Amino acid sequence: MNRRLVAWSIVASPVAALALLLLGCATTVDGRLAAACTLLLVATPALALAKHPRAWRTCAATLLAAGALLIARSPTGAPRPGAPTRAVYLDGGTATRLALTNLVPEADQLVLATYLVWLPDPVMNFAGARRLRDAIRATYAPVERDPEMRALGTAMGDALTDRDTGRVFVYEPPHAPGERRPAILFLHGSAGSWKGYFQAIRSLAQRRRWGLAQPSFGFGNWSRRSGVGSIERTRAWLAAQPWVDPTHVYLAGLSNGGRGMTRTLRNGPARYRGLLFVSAVIEPRVLDEGPLDPSWRGVPALVLHGERDDRIPLDYADEGVAALRDQGLDVRYVTLAREDHYLIFTDTPRVLREADAWLDAVETAPSH
Repeated sequence: MNRRLVAWSIVASPVAALALLLLGCATTVDGRLAAACTLLLVATPALALAKHPRAWRTCAATLLAAGALLIARSPTGAPRPGAPTRAVYLDGGTATRLALTNLVPEADQLVLATYLVWLPDPVMNFAGARRLRDAIRATYAPVERDPEMRALGTAMGDALTDRDTGRVFVYEPPHAPGERRPAILFLHGSAGSWKGYFQAIRSLAQRRRWGLAQPSFGFGNWSRRSGVGSIERTRAWLAAQPWVDPTHVYLAGLSNGGRGMTRTLRNGPARYRGLLFVSAVIEPRVLDEGPLDPSWRGVPALVLHGERDDRIPLDYADEGVAALRDQGLDVRYVTLAREDHYLIFTDTPRVLREADAWLDAVETAPSH
């Protein structure tokens, strides 16, 4: 018995299984290429240990060629000069081109995750995972066709290491010299700063000719002490851009991003024209700790929530809205029938229509 071959087979089998699953579910050429490279990486040592010299050398040569192609096709994170959609690094960092999360397209990482996450997840079932998977595929199709979006790379590495790298996805709208435009600062939810979120909110920003900044805050634990600091740093950077009107910056958040918004409310005076909560965690306990700064009174807020949200139940959202109103904010509360926690993907047009109409109303109303 070749004990080394047996040991390698035991170690490599889970990796090979994941690669086979990725090969079957990948929506991109690069995803399938990454899966093939992984399978070759598993097979080459196995063939060498099984003493098939010609086979393992052929496999190794194929791996080198496929790997070189995969690396050559991977995004650098560096946009072309003047690109309106780009990644900015507030700490002066750069993208890690050779990171595994950068070699496998984000769309394929997320699709792969939907086949696995429902098993340990106490909330999501198989049907819910399939619905989310279909929505992710539809959302990411235009992302993969857009050279500027592809060039961003991915922030999934930030999520897996739970690090604040200072990475911000930015959209700068067309503007005349000296013209200042409104902007949205968008906080992602748990599991990281997905380009799918950025794609959805960017379409709203493009239609309105507004700016957009989506900071990456690791896994998305905005309730950490450094969460408000990261939000404020991004707001200050955004307000300092010559194409941004700092008096018309809106704070928006999805899911766990609501925790960052809740704590921003408690952190001091209002620096935002309005607040947009999407399937968000709005924490009554935090809001009820005491009165907010008086400048928050009358600040408009829009809350969009799915009636079938099983992660943040509707009654919890009701409590959050009541707490916002008790603090004097001007809240519009819209619930979407038949929608769950992932309505930003499953009913993107409705989310954007509601946000667009609300922003029109806020922009034409007198400032609070």
